Amino acid sequence: ESHKLTSKTEKTIECDECGKHFSHAGALFTHKMVHKEKGANKMHKCKFCEYETAEQGLLNRHLLAVHSKNFPHICVECGKGFRHPSELKKHMRIHTGE
Repeated sequence: ESHKLTSKTEKTIECDECGKHFSHAGALFTHKMVHKEKGANKMHKCKFCEYETAEQGLLNRHLLAVHSKNFPHICVECGKGFRHPSELKKHMRIHTGE
C-alpha cells in the first residue's frame, strides 16, 4: 500500500501553461488539450470547407486528401486516377476479380 501512495505523489512533469504536475508525458499531452480548447493555440481553418485543426500539418494533409485535383496514380486498365498508390492497388481488385 505504501507503494501506491508513493506512486501517486511522485508527479514529475509540469505543464508550462498552468503549473499542474503529471506523472507521465501522455497525461500532460492530454491535459494540454484543455488549453487548446480555451483558444490558447491558433486553429488552422480550411478555406474550402468547415474543417479546422490545431496542427498545420493535419490541415496540409486534409487539403491534399480532400481538395487536391492531383491524381498521379493511373489505372492502366480503365484510366481512372488516384491520389495514393494504395488507392490504385485497392481499385485494381475490380479488374482482377480479387
